[in-house]
Amino acid sequence: MKEKCYPNLLIVGAAKSGTTSLHNYLLEHPEIAMSFPKEPKYLSYCTVDVKYSGPEDEYIKDGVIKSEPEYLDLFDSDQKFNGESSADSLYYYKSVIPFIKNTPLFDPSIVIVLRNPVERAYSAYTHLRRDNRETEDFDTALKLEKERIQKGYEFIWHYKDVGLYFEQVKAFIDNFSNCQVILFEDLKNNPQKVIDDICLSIGASQIELGQQKIFNKSGVPKKNLKTVIYRIIKTNKLLRKFVGAFMSKRFRTTLRERIRQEFLIKNLDKAPRLDITTKKELIEFYSNDIIKLQQLINRDLSHWLK
Repeated sequence: MKEKCYPNLLIVGAAKSGTTSLHNYLLEHPEIAMSFPKEPKYLSYCTVDVKYSGPEDEYIKDGVIKSEPEYLDLFDSDQKFNGESSADSLYYYKSVIPFIKNTPLFDPSIVIVLRNPVERAYSAYTHLRRDNRETEDFDTALKLEKERIQKGYEFIWHYKDVGLYFEQVKAFIDNFSNCQVILFEDLKNNPQKVIDDICLSIGASQIELGQQKIFNKSGVPKKNLKTVIYRIIKTNKLLRKFVGAFMSKRFRTTLRERIRQEFLIKNLDKAPRLDITTKKELIEFYSNDIIKLQQLINRDLSHWLK
């Protein structure tokens, strides 16, 4: 029996900033074992009282790793590096960081990917529209955010709050000796350099990436038979109960992802452009936080303010 181990590499967020792509790129590295599922969310599940009360949030909760033995089973002690990519860890930093420091994790390498918070908020919104969970227009959804947070909706619904990065990033930089901050545009424009920098930072060998593509993209489902089939499969509780009774969690996760790719991700239209008035309001909301953040990470973020 293999020795149990904790991960020593954590991609902690932000959500909708390319963490899925980064996770999949790192899967190509022979020295790095990235977890399956990509987002165990164990660190937040143990420390944050999330009720998962939003539409179909229970479907997300079903995939959360809820116990330490189950979490440790995700990692391979024979590998030099073990990682996971729970994108809610950055947002829930106030409880996740103390939990990490009070476990054998203690001082893992931390990778943070940040995206223009206005774009990130709208991408999270179109992500939920894609999955047919969000039924309101974006402006209405923003107005409902505080109420939804109070009701215990899962963090993906926290469109505006998740993008207030400064305190989140500062906390990780202050608490971990190896904390690397990457911008979404860097990952999108030159993923090879991002992977090179991460490997150099953690002490892994350099690799050449293979196929480079967009993972977990947002959009609007097309109105066709594939969309109807996907909704039936996803929302049929009797079917989920049957599958859960006869298939392992790993197999269920694999099957779910294959169905999602074929009937959802490959069946998307582009989302409509963000309303210019709403965009200006969000830029104003984030402006002070962005200014503080660029000083903290020593990167010019002025393009986020336009």
